[in-house]
Amino acid sequence: MRKVVTTRVQPPIPDRRHDWCAYFDGEEEAGGYGYGSTEDEAIDDLLADAICDGRITSKEAQEISDAIGAERFEDQMIGAVPQWPVSSRREAALAIAATNLDATLLETVASALDIPADPARVAVEGEAA
Repeated sequence: MRKVVTTRVQPPIPDRRHDWCAYFDGEEEAGGYGYGSTEDEAIDDLLADAICDGRITSKEAQEISDAIGAERFEDQMIGAVPQWPVSSRREAALAIAATNLDATLLETVASALDIPADPARVAVEGEAA
């Protein structure tokens, strides 16, 4: 799958519609750039142009978009979940709860750790919840 590279250009003009540029890694010289006022807009513009030019299919564009979304979600998770070691599932659940994450994110993290999303319901071996 192609990797999308984004850069913040911020040209010295009052128009902010071209602050971000996106292109496929290794294809910088071939042209085919996407621009936008945000990083997401630049990526969307790049993918739309690539579909119109026949460089990628809409299925490939969706796969690229999904992969970028997954990477960003992981980046958000790394920043949201405490990065200290925990010795039990209960400590992990309490660490997650301490971050005050929204319910959807909490459920996702809890699922990844294979623990209930409600820290009060987590039982450690030999302990009652």
